[in-house]
Amino acid sequence: MIRKVIRLWFPLSVQVGFILAAVLCLPTGSAHAANVSLAWDANSETGLAGYKVYYGTASRNYSQTMNVGNWTTCTLSGLSEGTTYYFAVTAYDISGMESPYSVEVSYTIPAGTAGATFFAVNAGGSQYRDSRKDLYQSDRMYSGGASYRTYYGISGTSDDALYRCERYGNSSYSIPLANGSYQVTLKFAELDGRVRRGSRVFDVLIEGKEVISGLDIYSRAGRNRALDITVPVTVSDGNLNIQFRSQRGNAQVNAILIKR
Repeated sequence: MIRKVIRLWFPLSVQVGFILAAVLCLPTGSAHAANVSLAWDANSETGLAGYKVYYGTASRNYSQTMNVGNWTTCTLSGLSEGTTYYFAVTAYDISGMESPYSVEVSYTIPAGTAGATFFAVNAGGSQYRDSRKDLYQSDRMYSGGASYRTYYGISGTSDDALYRCERYGNSSYSIPLANGSYQVTLKFAELDGRVRRGSRVFDVLIEGKEVISGLDIYSRAGRNRALDITVPVTVSDGNLNIQFRSQRGNAQVNAILIKR
């Protein structure tokens, strides 16, 4: 993963930190497509409703816009290797008033670099780079549920830290992604010593469709053992929605990895 840290600011004295990272994905046709993840510090002014990210291949002439709502991170995909892109952020309030652009940053996607990770989050946990060099962000973009952490060893993986934390209960994740096809890997481990076969059962829905039905982690993998399930999905509305719905006990997820 290529990572670059830049400081930006809005002209109206609102300080914004901007972290720019690029991860190249698998080629499509004759050209490679690239993924860029952006993050910035929250605007603390009252009445804030959300942010918009502007980008394009010409300075201050942005051909694309993504409204990311009240999140301070987003992923832009479908970018081309060897091309320089320009990025800026605005904030808007509840009345629809929008700030001027932040200071612009540019980034050239390196040519000839292969990769596939579009988004990764350590559910209920902090930032972590795994043994494959994928960088998992600290828990974000979720709604509902609560977090839990243990310090027991996790079998079946060399990345124990990804499975020692979880988000449990009825929860969901809303992740801005460009339209297209992805592979979503959901990572699980049963951490609760009280759970037995049949006492934690839940469903997973992606883009409103039930993709995992009646998952019982303990029955599938036992306790403190990694269980990964990969699901192919298609995004058509610029946002990937993942929902964890309890049947018995609490639904849970330990980490999410999205690749193409």
